Parts: sequence; C-alpha cells; structure tokens
Amino acid sequence: METKFTRVFGLKLPICQPPMAGVSFARLSVAVAESGGLGFVAAGFLSPADALAEFRTARDSVADKADGAVGVGYLLFPLRRSVDEREGYRAVLREKPKVVWLAFDEPREASPKEFVEEIRKTCGGECKIIYQVNSVEGALTVADAGVDAIVAQGLEAGGHQSFQKDPKSVFTLVPTVRKALNTKFGSRKESPCLLAAGGIVDGQAMAAALALGADGVVMGTRLYASEEAGGTAEMKAELASKQNTSRTRVWDELNVQALWPEAYGARSLQNSLLDSEVDTSTEAAQAAYRSAKKNKDYENSPIFAGQGIDRVESSEMCVDAIMKDVMKDAVGVIKDLSGTLVLGVDT
Repeated sequence: METKFTRVFGLKLPICQPPMAGVSFARLSVAVAESGGLGFVAAGFLSPADALAEFRTARDSVADKADGAVGVGYLLFPLRRSVDEREGYRAVLREKPKVVWLAFDEPREASPKEFVEEIRKTCGGECKIIYQVNSVEGALTVADAGVDAIVAQGLEAGGHQSFQKDPKSVFTLVPTVRKALNTKFGSRKESPCLLAAGGIVDGQAMAAALALGADGVVMGTRLYASEEAGGTAEMKAELASKQNTSRTRVWDELNVQALWPEAYGARSLQNSLLDSEVDTSTEAAQAAYRSAKKNKDYENSPIFAGQGIDRVESSEMCVDAIMKDVMKDAVGVIKDLSGTLVLGVDT
C-alpha cells in the first residue's frame, strides 16, 4: 500500500512502531523495518551509552536491505532539564539516524524549533523528523518548526499522553488536524505527513484512520504484544487477556524518580491498585510501588496499553505476521466498502 507517508519516508507499508520505553529496543525496531514499516529505538529512559548501543545495533542490522527503516525516539523534557541527557542525545545524532521521533516537551506548548534545527544541522537534510502532538494547536506549532510528519495521538493511546482539559479521540483529532494542516499549507500535498495514533491494532482501525485523513498509522500496543518486543512474557500475556484500561496520573505520582511533568499522564491496563484508593504522596505507597515493579507484580504496577487492547488476542505472533495480518485486513475492509457502498448522485 502506497501513501504519502511511504513515499516520503521510503517505506513499503504505512505502519509506524512508536518508541516505547522498556519495549522498543533494537530487536523490535529491526523486525518492523524488515517487514516494511518504520521502527524506533526508544532512547528516552536509556542511559546515553545504552541508547547509542541500541541504535547502532538497529541501524547496522537493517542497513539498506530492508523495505522499511529504523529511527530513534526522544522525550524533550529530559533533554531540556539535563546536560548529560542532551549530550547523550547529541552523540546519537552524530550517528546520523534516518528518522528522529520527538515528543513530550516542557512546557507542553513549547516549539521544538531549536531541536529541529539541531537535527538538521547534525544529521543533514535527509534525516526525517516526526513529532507527536495531542491537539490541533500543537500540530500547527510543530508544523511551523519544520517537521516532516506529525503524529496525532488520541486519548485511546497507551502510555503517556497529554492530560489537557478536553482530550480528543482519534476520530475527532485526526480529521481536525488534517483540515488545519491543509488550510495552513494550501493543500495536503504540501503539508507534513499525518499519522494517527491510539487504539489502532488491526486493519479495520487502520482503514478508518486513512479515511479520516491520516497518511499512515502508529501501532504501539499491538506490536508490544509481539515476540520481538521488550517486556516479560507475563506482561505480554496480560496484554492478550485484559479488556480494560485507565487513563491516570497515579503511576507518575508514585514513580517520583521519573519526574514526568504534571501536564502528562498515561493509559495502562486496569489493575488492583487502580481499583483502590491510594495516597500517592506517601513514602509507603511509593515504596510499595517500587517493590511491585521489582517483583513483577502487575496488579500493583503498570503495563501501559491502549484502548484497542480488547482486540489483541495473542502475544505469540511475530512482527511480520502481525503486520501482514493488519495490511490484509485493511485492504479487505477498503475493498468491502467499495463493493457495498452505493453512492448517490446529487440532483
């Protein structure tokens, strides 16, 4: 399937695997690239040395033989806070990645222009830049900064997201961003690529996202439940068995070491701790959380996942099988629609 996203980024399939901490290591990103999509190493919470090593492994494994590509993803708020984090980030940029994913600035409304300019200067003009947003205003801000693609992340998405007062679903956000970008640039052809993220785990959702105006899709939860993804077998089994998720700041309030800005929270699987009332400000609660994480107690620690989780039926599929399955279903949905819809003619 060819879209603007596949043409601009040199891909076979319009599927992107996002950088997910603890999940998106070299093995996953390479598998996605070899299947024709765009994979990312999540560098955000790796040490600078580990981030560099993982990216080099991914890049060298793919080289130019794959139908897809690999990139590296960073959170902006740690880069603004820490000189060491910024230097580690610059060390990876000097490796000239083909694609860099940026997200989660502090403050949320800040322009990433200085980061975009640094990437262009260090990596050269061929490096593509993707930025994730949760609002139309955010999309227009990063478009002004000169990014190549914008991820419109709906509230259905797993993991971290903006905790604004009026969060938008993919069904609302994607077409609104599409219209705003077309208006700003004069046409879809001249605007950055637009990717939809949130609840997209199968071909039906992918076809819907394309119909809403996306040029491609971001699949996190579905690829998390793959053989090649990081994370324990127990975590992946939970992904394939649970039905419900919650959007919350509880995990960030308990995990004080991560210091996520208050503007953000996360969606995770519903579990016993979220069902209870816990005072996250106490040392006892924070110590219990650390113990739960260490002991792999998933009723009292998070497994981040999106609302599409109820359509993830297996944690034993490989990435290539997942992506072929999604593409087959997406093409089938589009063909079925074209064969069953009867378009009226205005008179």
